[in-house]
Amino acid sequence: MEDPGTATTKERPLIDAAQQVRHLKDRGVRFELTDEREAERFLRESNFFFKVKAFAKCFSRYTNPGSERFGSYINLDFAYLAELTRLDHHLRERVLSLTLDIEHYMKVELNRMIMDAGDDPYELMASFFDSERERKVRVLEKRVDLCSIRPKAPVVRSLSGDLAASDAKSVISALASLPHLASDALGGIDPDHTERSLAGLGGSSYTRGLVEKYGAPGTWRSGATSSSRPSGASSRSTSTTSSSGERCRTRRQ
Repeated sequence: MEDPGTATTKERPLIDAAQQVRHLKDRGVRFELTDEREAERFLRESNFFFKVKAFAKCFSRYTNPGSERFGSYINLDFAYLAELTRLDHHLRERVLSLTLDIEHYMKVELNRMIMDAGDDPYELMASFFDSERERKVRVLEKRVDLCSIRPKAPVVRSLSGDLAASDAKSVISALASLPHLASDALGGIDPDHTERSLAGLGGSSYTRGLVEKYGAPGTWRSGATSSSRPSGASSRSTSTTSSSGERCRTRRQ
């Protein structure tokens, strides 16, 4: 029986591409359709070992303990694993494109509903943030153990003192500790998570992907008629100028 104090996580040594190929070969992966040198190049330049190896779970192994091939893969060539990573890439790109479409048109519909209702969008979002915060606070009120939090008071007082320190390093360290302290005390639930996440969404790569695909806000002037837009569809654009003056090429919706 294992010593309970012994770590059960197996440490994995750092190995280069050539060693990775040998590791796969030792486990029955063949290199006939793709030779070992090409496989090494693929693992160095096109993908990484753990992703490639993960697809091996889709293939069968020899299960007879009496067989000398016990545990080895059956009829698995490295080319199959490499091709699966390529298919995974194309599937991910397709799914991302679909989710961008879904998100975009959900926002269009939400925007239309807000305009038709005549609501103030700022008041609407403020109400949404308040309701989300109150909902999470109610959850925390049921889960949080105050007896386990109160002993942290000396730590908080110590951090408060560090915030008044004259050197920047102490202040930065104190500020960096506060979110971790709060997260541990609240079980990872942040009442302001929704508002904070949306506040930083504007500059995210995901939002930039939406802009590149559909155009920046304000592509069409308010009150523009269909005759002032490109012929063919009322929601198409060829390019738009962002606030920084850069040109963003957009696709047809």
